[in-house]
Amino acid sequence: MLGNSLPAFERAKDLTNQLVTFAKGGEPKKKKGDLGKIVTDTVKFALTGSEIVPEFHSDKEIYTAEFDPFQIGQVIENIIVNAKHAMSDKGILEIGIDTVLMDDKGTELLAPGEYVRISIKDSGTGIPSEHRNNIFDPFFTTKKEGTGLGLATSWSIIKRHGGTIDFDSEKGRGTVFRIYIPSAECELESESSSKESFSGRGRILIMDDEFIIREVAGKMLKDAGFTVDKAVSGEEAVDMYKEAFNKGIPYDVIILDLTIPGGMGGNKALQKIKEFHKDVAAICSSGYSEDDIISNPQKYGFAASLPKPYLRETFSEVIRKVISGKK
Repeated sequence: MLGNSLPAFERAKDLTNQLVTFAKGGEPKKKKGDLGKIVTDTVKFALTGSEIVPEFHSDKEIYTAEFDPFQIGQVIENIIVNAKHAMSDKGILEIGIDTVLMDDKGTELLAPGEYVRISIKDSGTGIPSEHRNNIFDPFFTTKKEGTGLGLATSWSIIKRHGGTIDFDSEKGRGTVFRIYIPSAECELESESSSKESFSGRGRILIMDDEFIIREVAGKMLKDAGFTVDKAVSGEEAVDMYKEAFNKGIPYDVIILDLTIPGGMGGNKALQKIKEFHKDVAAICSSGYSEDDIISNPQKYGFAASLPKPYLRETFSEVIRKVISGKK
């Protein structure tokens, strides 16, 4: 009886986390950067493991804007999830990035100025006409396991960035979502220097219940020169960390996913590890950027936080700071 109720409990907890994110408003923590790279990295990450092939189209190399990378990553991922569902995980997904100029009058939803436009076009079933006026409404969903908060949260995030989202859809021929975010002028470091700065030595343990997350994070760390081990639950992470600690070779950093359905999450795992190693350097990870632990990691004993989806620049910056802080 209890076993049968666990999936329902986990779904309720997931819904609560999304609702908290939506209700809090999620004021973006903006910084200037290359919006195009965030889009490209997030799309590739979100499609890892599926048979959907992304095709990217852009009219220039860099699209500068002022934005919250975690929130924009969440928006892109939400739309990709819908596309995957509509396409049954097969086919071609077209990703377009360009700039558009709104004249002095602007539009009802956009002020005058230049915008970066992100287009995501799937080849799926399309959105039925009777649903098109409701897709951005909270709790509206046609999926059995859906919460109806993905697109509603995405709309809220983009509005807080000073932009908007619109779409076109034709039954049986797919849907295209268009995201508009104000562009900005800024100086950016080259991609080559960014990648060169992400290197180091040490042992890192990644705990996450999702195979794709473990593989992507593990590859980024291995490419940077780290030795990586992986765990699928808090219990396994505690056992692996304890074994390494007792052998005199503790991990330099441990990355802990906060939410593990049916198992021990990252926060509890960290407390267990601190019972035998108070100076553990731990990073908390979550797909909910408004989680209080993500917002205030030090308050809970973590050295830093990593919202999902992982972006190479943010990922490398956090790892580098935590490693440096131990020296």
